[in-house]
Amino acid sequence: MKKIALSAIVLFILSGCATGNGSIRETLVTSESGAKTYLLTSDISRIWGKAYAVKGLNGRSKELCPNGYTVLNEETRNAKNWTGNDAGREEVTRKIICDGPE
Repeated sequence: MKKIALSAIVLFILSGCATGNGSIRETLVTSESGAKTYLLTSDISRIWGKAYAVKGLNGRSKELCPNGYTVLNEETRNAKNWTGNDAGREEVTRKIICDGPE
């Protein structure tokens, strides 16, 4: 019974990590021209790395902008905690603007 429970927990955790977009935070900012601009942030998993975080951002960008999007800025940085100290993790931040009317 313990093996079944442990297997279920492991599968649950891995299925969440496999999507590549488990913890994407987004902010909508409408530009002066009226185009939708989003700021997307995803934590970089220590197990899967930056490629998985970027894959998740790509998928979410396509969902937000089905007619296409342009990446205005993308950066990787160390995340800070509420005191301003290094939180021991990295995150990728991407700013996109949707192409055409949404």
